[in-house]
Amino acid sequence: MNFSDLILMAFSNLWRAGLRAWLTIFAVVIGGTLIALMISLGTGANDFILSQFRSFMPVNSLIVSTSPEFGKSGFQGPSLGGEPREVKDGDSVLGFGHIGGQKSFTSKDIETIRSILHVQQVDPTYILSATSIRLNTSPTRYEVNLQCLPDYELDIRRLTAGTRFAKDDVRKAIISKQYCSVFGFDTAEEAIGKKVIIEVSQLNLFGILSGAIPAKPREIEFEIVGVTERTMASTEVIITKNDAIEIGRFIFNNPELYSEIWGSTLQVKVDNKANISKVANDIQDLGFGTQTPESIAASIQSFFRVVQVILSLFGAIALLVASFGIANTLIMSVYERTREIGIMKAVGATNSTIRWLFLLEAALIGFIGGALGVVAGWVLGRLANVIAHMTILKEYEAFNISIFPWWLIPLVLIISSIVAIIAGIIPANRGAKLNPIDALRYE
Repeated sequence: MNFSDLILMAFSNLWRAGLRAWLTIFAVVIGGTLIALMISLGTGANDFILSQFRSFMPVNSLIVSTSPEFGKSGFQGPSLGGEPREVKDGDSVLGFGHIGGQKSFTSKDIETIRSILHVQQVDPTYILSATSIRLNTSPTRYEVNLQCLPDYELDIRRLTAGTRFAKDDVRKAIISKQYCSVFGFDTAEEAIGKKVIIEVSQLNLFGILSGAIPAKPREIEFEIVGVTERTMASTEVIITKNDAIEIGRFIFNNPELYSEIWGSTLQVKVDNKANISKVANDIQDLGFGTQTPESIAASIQSFFRVVQVILSLFGAIALLVASFGIANTLIMSVYERTREIGIMKAVGATNSTIRWLFLLEAALIGFIGGALGVVAGWVLGRLANVIAHMTILKEYEAFNISIFPWWLIPLVLIISSIVAIIAGIIPANRGAKLNPIDALRYE
């Protein structure tokens, strides 16, 4: 009896089992569906976060810090993706992330880094911490993440309305699209030319040491010249370099800031992304810490791989439960087909042939269940995308909450088949060890 005959016989035996076989297959379908759906959701989330990150950080730049340990711990920013929160009296929203004992770069450090081969540009990370933003016609204030970006980084921001800064612009601002709704604009174009008031406070270091932060507020008026497309950076407001220097010096009451004192982080532009690793190593040799787009992306992907594994455990548990059903179905099949097995052995079937027959039946249960599970997972993923685009991804039409990579199909089929084969080992061995004479006498 050749292998193809065994496969046909295995199909025939499953067909004869009828409802019992299909109920067993259905248990495998549940596990396969959960694995396919959970991995597709994890892949979709990973793709969305990576795309958002790549829209903020150019691929040919890296971040440099005076701390060699830079990049080993995460950070938490303001609102991500949602509408900016309203700021009320008494709220503490100051966030000075580049002070607190960490040393600053010197002008000599800047020149040393600039002289490294393949480095094209070195820019400080401007220390800007505003307490709120509001329309000049409204008293309602909202949280804000004030930014000043190098030209090459601002160029990758997509605008949904307006323009980027002109060379000598001052008191101009580019806001995120989420501000349009809280400011009451029906369209992004309606925001262009309107004025906003950004409040900043002068930092009192003695207040920090005593546990309080007395601050002298200052309100600065900016004209909106551009609106970025909707991203996770929902509270981002971008201003010009000249305004950033002025605000930074005001915050720290230090006229030498960004002339002799450069803060604790820099952004370095490299001539080609292929040279990022070499430049990062050269900078680390100087005793500074670096963080590259690749390292940040790798951290994001590592996190989502863990998430995918955790989510897939639900499907693995379902497959484990299904494996008991497979074993039970095949053991019952051994009892029901005892005389049949005896006849097969009487006409020359070996123990190996009987064992392969039951293992193939188990594999077919796993394969069919896995295949149906993949289809069900794909259908549920498509349904999740439709619902997501009507709700949480309403403003992100280009993204899907569920992405179904091609490798997910063989992965689910292989996992479900292997689990089924393992579950079928005991019944297969039991059938193979039947004595043909005893089997023929079995009633």
